[in-house]
Amino acid sequence: MHDYVLRIVLVGEAMVGKTSLCEMLLIGKNSSSYQATIGVDFSISDINTLDGKKVKCQLWDTAGCERFRSITKSYYQNAGVILLMFDLSNKQSFADVYYWIQEIKKFGDDGTKILLVGNKSDLTHAVDSDEINEFVKIYNGITYIEASVKTDCNEFHYHLREYITDLLTDNDYISQTKGISPAIKIKVSREEKDEYCCCGIM
Repeated sequence: MHDYVLRIVLVGEAMVGKTSLCEMLLIGKNSSSYQATIGVDFSISDINTLDGKKVKCQLWDTAGCERFRSITKSYYQNAGVILLMFDLSNKQSFADVYYWIQEIKKFGDDGTKILLVGNKSDLTHAVDSDEINEFVKIYNGITYIEASVKTDCNEFHYHLREYITDLLTDNDYISQTKGISPAIKIKVSREEKDEYCCCGIM
């Protein structure tokens, strides 16, 4: 049994670590090989909040390549959290965050929370902290965390649990956001399961 279902959509440039992060959440580690995401990959990960709630996280890993963007932007809607990633060792990947935030604002829902993740913190930083702070200041309401999915999965996992815990204590946010639902609401009959694909179950 789960207390909540949370829809998380991962966006950002190719090779910033979105798929590796999903692997870490699913199996506790990530593959050393790189394979580009084609379109959108879907997976489910169970996360326990810091206050003991059980959350089923629907992870929608979107491709960063430009040729798939007409497809992936449709997934911004009905998201509980959009996890926007960039590579701390790649300055261009952070510059492109401004493009992604405009796409999210254009095609996403007003109530959706955005979690900005600077990945690869174990490498030499090419992005200045002042630049990141300025971005967070401009787009008020965004939370920023740094991570190294490769070397310190536990730290990111804890910060994500902490972030989700805070979301689920905000009753106004839950009531206004389609991407977070009490688990009881997604229980459907066998006939409904046959009629609708998983994409229609929020």
